[in-house]
Amino acid sequence: MTRLSDLIGKRVQTESGIYLGRAHEVRAKDGEVTAIICGPLGFLQRLFPTRRGRRIPWDRVRGTTSSAIICDD
Repeated sequence: MTRLSDLIGKRVQTESGIYLGRAHEVRAKDGEVTAIICGPLGFLQRLFPTRRGRRIPWDRVRGTTSSAIICDD
């Protein structure tokens, strides 16, 4: 079982190893994760709500490791 707070700060990368940034925010609705916001603009989105970070829909996430969130290419 993974807590939402465990996802914050993890590396986000594709299955082929392309680095997309760090997870700065996790979006959830009705107790289920819907998206991860990552990358440099994701950090700015936490400070200024009008900015948009890279949004990765949760259905694109293929798995997590102790240090990374892996999403499809």
